[in-house]
Amino acid sequence: MFTKMFQLTIILIILFFSISILIANADNGHIIKAIYFVPKNRVFKGHIPQKLSDQIKRTQKFYADQMEFHGYGRMTFEFEKDVKNNPVVHQVIGKFDDSYYHNNTIHKVETEIRQKFHDVDRNIYIISVDISTGLIGAIVVKQDTMAGPFLFPLQEIV
Repeated sequence: MFTKMFQLTIILIILFFSISILIANADNGHIIKAIYFVPKNRVFKGHIPQKLSDQIKRTQKFYADQMEFHGYGRMTFEFEKDVKNNPVVHQVIGKFDDSYYHNNTIHKVETEIRQKFHDVDRNIYIISVDISTGLIGAIVVKQDTMAGPFLFPLQEIV
């Protein structure tokens, strides 16, 4: 129970910040994009993309419900969608082994993400990082920009 509540809290904190920016800057066309990042020598967990997708949809519904409850109508955020209108979860295999990401995780992962995705500063990227330590130093939220990456350890959603 604690794990589920904690994971929802983390996602809501990250998305609340993101959504506030998105609604305030709707003309900029920012959308939520999700990434499951795995070092090259770690096993890809096939159930994780679906869990991330489900959490994005639940959070979007929760946000819309709260906006409506508080008199703003069913405003919510947009996320990158597949042909069935489900959230797209990009699966990124890192360039290095797990141990490489144990120190300075945030910078290393963000550097690789920026090499693969050229719209990082125009959208909101939620990046779940799967490293063996389960730690990335912090949950990253850039408050000085209107978009960019937000990283969190995979253990927050497992």
